[in-house]
Amino acid sequence: MRHDVILLGMHPHMHTRGKDMEYRLVFPDGETRTILKVPHYNWHWQLWYNLAKPIALPQGTKIECTAHFDNSAQNPENPDPTKTVIWGQQSFDEMMVCFFNWHSRPNVRISPTIAAGEC
Repeated sequence: MRHDVILLGMHPHMHTRGKDMEYRLVFPDGETRTILKVPHYNWHWQLWYNLAKPIALPQGTKIECTAHFDNSAQNPENPDPTKTVIWGQQSFDEMMVCFFNWHSRPNVRISPTIAAGEC
């Protein structure tokens, strides 16, 4: 990060061949912290993970994201295991995007996530 920010949430995104995804923080002092593991990614269940307690990220913190794909015939969601897969926006293509929400005004109070039905 180029300046101090507050991390609010994450959204792992892949298509049919997505297998797993992990988000890690690397702090300026070298400390590494895994903040989200999705060991059995399911492209039908792509959720935003809003943090119950936002995380302060000091300037210089890095967010790393690692994901794996399963392009085998054993993956029942794989539309064609013989196809060379390229990046694309269609679900028969593939992508790996590690979205995250943050804000850069640490003096602004963050309200907790509103529970369903409270809106």
